[in-house]
Amino acid sequence: MVKYLKILAKSVLYGLLGIFLLIFTFILLLRAPANQMLLANYFRPIIQRELGYPVEIKGIQVKFFDELSLSGLKVHDPWGKEMIYIEHLDVNFSISDLFLGGDKPTLDYVRLLRPRVHLILEKKQGRVNITHFVDQIIAWVRRNSTGPANGPSSTFIIRDAEIVDGQFLLDNERDPQLGNARHFDLSHFSISQINSKLKQFYVKGDTIGLETIGFKAQHEATRLRVKRLNTHFMICDKQMRFDQLDLAVNDSYIANQFLVNYQEINDLTEWFDKANMQAN
Repeated sequence: MVKYLKILAKSVLYGLLGIFLLIFTFILLLRAPANQMLLANYFRPIIQRELGYPVEIKGIQVKFFDELSLSGLKVHDPWGKEMIYIEHLDVNFSISDLFLGGDKPTLDYVRLLRPRVHLILEKKQGRVNITHFVDQIIAWVRRNSTGPANGPSSTFIIRDAEIVDGQFLLDNERDPQLGNARHFDLSHFSISQINSKLKQFYVKGDTIGLETIGFKAQHEATRLRVKRLNTHFMICDKQMRFDQLDLAVNDSYIANQFLVNYQEINDLTEWFDKANMQAN
């Protein structure tokens, strides 16, 4: 009897070892550059179909079954110009939280290395290139929620995130470029060296919110420096707000709360004329 128990124990042990080696070999194969490209080619049309925007992906690396890394991610706007670029996008998740989380699909951690967002107001009608893209993301969250179809809006959550060496550009094609070393051109500018930790990012219905911790950035041409921005940020169809605001810009300091109210989100493109700003 003891002999058979030993044989059974060895069989189970060898079986588990074989499964572990198989999984380990599979992960190593997925990390090979050629296979990363194959994964990128496979998933690119799927992502493109879901978002409705042209997408490029240089490679996809599976670090383990709960870690994913995308390199060379590009999203083009409706006019064919590059709207979003991320050199490396690292995602850490729990399968149960992401796919079995009901109406709250959740990612544990996201890291964006050298992301670049280019906001463009097109010349003919002043439409913003990224507005519809954000609507598509919100619609995707709703479609992929496992919560009740007639229940409250799903909430997509990222618990922790980090932006490393990011850049934000804005160009209003209806206005001429007037920027110089002594004048900040609100219609054409670039904010670089964006670094920040983010907590509790969420998308719920038409609302996007997050908490920034240690946000820093600068406008090189005018030497404008955001030394610190800590806040609870929220934006929706009618309002943008900065709660618990702690903002230091060059030698200036703003605290407490800053609100921007408007009739529709496109009013933000002309917020000095169409939006009502309030500081508390």
